[in-house]
Amino acid sequence: MEVILCGGAFNTPQLLMLSGVGPAAHLREHGIAVRVDLPGVGCNLQDRYEVAVTYRMLRPWKILEGARFEQGDPLWQLWHERRTGLYASNGAALAFVRRSNPAVPEPDISACTARALRRLLPGFLPLPANLPDRLTWAVLKAIPQPRGHGEPALRGSARSPRINFSYFEEGDDHAGATSRPW
Repeated sequence: MEVILCGGAFNTPQLLMLSGVGPAAHLREHGIAVRVDLPGVGCNLQDRYEVAVTYRMLRPWKILEGARFEQGDPLWQLWHERRTGLYASNGAALAFVRRSNPAVPEPDISACTARALRRLLPGFLPLPANLPDRLTWAVLKAIPQPRGHGEPALRGSARSPRINFSYFEEGDDHAGATSRPW
């Protein structure tokens, strides 16, 4: 018999560890009977953080002239009739991808202008659409290193697991994805 467990990035490792599947030494340390010694459970958690930086330009951006980011505005009309213009794009008028350090093998920082994201993600940008002299960059840290880890809430499965994303830690995960700081 085979069982597929799908509880998400946090709850799957928690359920596995509470059931005795995980790193044996860690499970024993918390009084959990080991069914399967599987060192990788709870490791290699990958998440990316994103920040929005909004600034005021010296003058309104011409490409945003008439944009209210709603049905019926002039740019919507252009898209509706000809399928062209700003609304025919993904909303990112400018974008770039860079390495945070020349030594990293792949670009790990990306940024794009996020003016149109305000309508796609309500509350993401607090500025009203009628301020065409504001521009927001969404800056994303991709390819996280080191990787995060999760630890089960050992006093009961109804409690949330303890998660450490390892954000802002310097360096690489030289020990590999199975290392644990606990």
